[in-house]
Amino acid sequence: METWATFSIIDHRRPIYRQALALFDRIVVPLPTRPIDDQTQEEVDQLKAEAYNLEGVKAGQPYEWQI
Repeated sequence: METWATFSIIDHRRPIYRQALALFDRIVVPLPTRPIDDQTQEEVDQLKAEAYNLEGVKAGQPYEWQI
């Protein structure tokens, strides 16, 4: 049995995002196609890089979020 966590499109700013890696087998990371509200493009790009790295080690599942 695996346990997964999923987040909102802005949860990467909170410590719980990193802590979830220790609590769950995998996390689902929604990736916005463009910045939302006060997000910057740099934040979106960093989140995408992290999500795809997590996917590479089977700890995450990126999900493209169409806005």
